[in-house]
Amino acid sequence: MSDRLINNIKLYLYFFAVFIFLSLIYSYSKNIPLILTLKSVLYGLLIFIALNAVDLYFYIRVKHSFNNPRIDILFAFYRLVVKLFLLVFCCWYCFSFFELNNKIVIISFVIVVIFKVLIYVKYGVNEQK
Repeated sequence: MSDRLINNIKLYLYFFAVFIFLSLIYSYSKNIPLILTLKSVLYGLLIFIALNAVDLYFYIRVKHSFNNPRIDILFAFYRLVVKLFLLVFCCWYCFSFFELNNKIVIISFVIVVIFKVLIYVKYGVNEQK
């Protein structure tokens, strides 16, 4: 594995551990069960991982598409549709069948996406200079 990938994984784990700690403190102060909060945070992370798996799958498909612009645009459209469908399905499934804290699920997903953008800005933009 490359050093960049290992650094990104370390940063994700660090930021997410801090977020879990802060959400557990919040739930303790509001008398929300800690297990419920932990399950909600982990489900938000699971949604993030599922969406990144879709990104990886379509990245590999486009990489082997023989540099055809039509196929690249088609795969970009499919990726968007599949990611939106997966996001809506995961949120619907979470809110309908599990007794999770909906706010914490959404906030944990949004926080991890923000971490992804921050890591991209820190490493992605600096490598182009």
